[in-house]
Amino acid sequence: MAMSNEYHRLNINKTNPITIDRQLASYYLERDPASGSDSLVGVWHDQKDDKIGMLVIHADNSFFAEYDVLLPLLQPEKLGNYVEAVTAWGRGEMIKTEARLLDMPAE
Repeated sequence: MAMSNEYHRLNINKTNPITIDRQLASYYLERDPASGSDSLVGVWHDQKDDKIGMLVIHADNSFFAEYDVLLPLLQPEKLGNYVEAVTAWGRGEMIKTEARLLDMPAE
């Protein structure tokens, strides 16, 4: 939900909203090399089976999530930029989000 809110806050492209549905991810456990405990990893794929997002929930309930966007910003003050991805991280109720912006390649 937090990543979807960040996406919509940026006014990227109202005709192409993202929907991040936890039930549509594929999940598996992965050993965290730093702590030695298992983390739950969820991965989203598109119709071509390319990875477009991921969620990692650690044993201490901290998490990191990333979802690929690859769309231009429509805000006049940010024209020439596009959003590569939206990320979220935190623990419990403390959630931070951020969009990773890149310059549009020159034509």
